[in-house]
Amino acid sequence: MEFQDPLVNVLLFFFIVAISVLGTLLFERWREKRREERLNKLVKSFTPPLPSGVKLEGGAVEGLELLAEGYRKVGEYQQAIYIYNWLYKEVKKLDYLEKIAHLYFQAGFLKKGEEVCYQILQKQPRRVEALKILMMIEEKLGKWEALKDILESFEVLESKEVEKEKGYLLWKLYKLGKYGEEELRLYGTIPQLVRKFPFLYRSYLQELLQKKPSAGYKLIAQDPYKYLDLYFHRSDIPHQIPFYPVLASKKQIPRKFLLVHHEKLHPIPFHLELLFQLKEPIATLRFEYRCKSCGRKFPFYMEHCPKCGTLFQFTPIWKVEPQESKVPKNFEF
Repeated sequence: MEFQDPLVNVLLFFFIVAISVLGTLLFERWREKRREERLNKLVKSFTPPLPSGVKLEGGAVEGLELLAEGYRKVGEYQQAIYIYNWLYKEVKKLDYLEKIAHLYFQAGFLKKGEEVCYQILQKQPRRVEALKILMMIEEKLGKWEALKDILESFEVLESKEVEKEKGYLLWKLYKLGKYGEEELRLYGTIPQLVRKFPFLYRSYLQELLQKKPSAGYKLIAQDPYKYLDLYFHRSDIPHQIPFYPVLASKKQIPRKFLLVHHEKLHPIPFHLELLFQLKEPIATLRFEYRCKSCGRKFPFYMEHCPKCGTLFQFTPIWKVEPQESKVPKNFEF
């Protein structure tokens, strides 16, 4: 059986994709639920208090670390902190204090986390992980002078390991109007700062689109699909050749414009080609974001992953979805 109407073919394709995605999501949720149930059984089988003054073998330490991690994953932060605190008293490793500080941060006890970070930094003032955790805490507390001190510590370290943290803090200072003469002297103007820290480019484009749209679009036109999620749903997309495929996919210009200028266009992504096939704008692009570090998905772009704390690790996922208000009422899948 053949479907002659291309609209039917496209909508049938949507239906098949939707069923596949739904099946995958249901399976992933079932698997995640089973994993959490197993972790819950594990953590409930452990009963504190832990004895003090016990000589720990390597296997015992590793087992307790795994147990604490199990508590953390199911949100039992108090129990995880209890175990790490006990391990620190017995083994005296600052790694455990860092884990405690991060757990306090995750649980929302920012002052407690701050105290633990300063406890670590009193022993090792240039300890990178403690500085990173403290940076997240002080940002939440709005202590921007403290963040400037952390930035100075990152500068002293001169390590590639903290490049993203340095760039992030400088960008935040700029956004807050605190990027002053000292920062200009050390890092230059904002365009110069972005060239020094290329991972800031997306944030810079977003800022330009808000304040100077024409300047933002001029930069985006060099690679119009890389940052499509920044402007696809805006109403001020320029009627310029690099943006013709986007405008045509939204039915804002005729598709014949693409044929006339095809030699000047970047290769058109599949998702936009799919939207071209529709005679009416009954579908659109939606975007979600996956953290490349922890794999979690979020509906909005964020510079700081709220789950794992890594910086500038979000990558956009394009999704063609129906616009319910535009689908004909008499249409049935």
